[in-house]
Amino acid sequence: MLKRLLGLSFVAFASTGMGCLATPSRSDGQVTSCGSTGIVGQVNPQLRSIGGVPGGVALSPGRTATITACFYRDLERANERAAVSWSVSEPGVVGLSPTTGPSTNVTALAVGQTRIRALITGVTVEISAVVCPAGGCPPSQ
Repeated sequence: MLKRLLGLSFVAFASTGMGCLATPSRSDGQVTSCGSTGIVGQVNPQLRSIGGVPGGVALSPGRTATITACFYRDLERANERAAVSWSVSEPGVVGLSPTTGPSTNVTALAVGQTRIRALITGVTVEISAVVCPAGGCPPSQ
């Protein structure tokens, strides 16, 4: 009798385990923060991007914008999100704070152009940053 109960217990456990295995996992788009920009379904595993300001950053002195790094399945990879490292090619044009983490605030310091870099999972991604005179940036051509 005891042998039979153990057998039934094992079968019940295996059945429960199979039910868990059949539960669908979240899609790439659901666990990639870039998904809010319209990514549906599968996401390229090589995806690394800087978002928040399409086409780069254009600010007047003293203004601030927030930019965010995103990469493949980043919402499941907290340690790698926290390790994103931010830098700027011309530190006199814009300041970045903080310099590590998934997002940074870009503050315009002086009129000029620079490149903002994010080191994301070992790959550098760049966007442009322009600081225009107080009157605003000229329209793009």
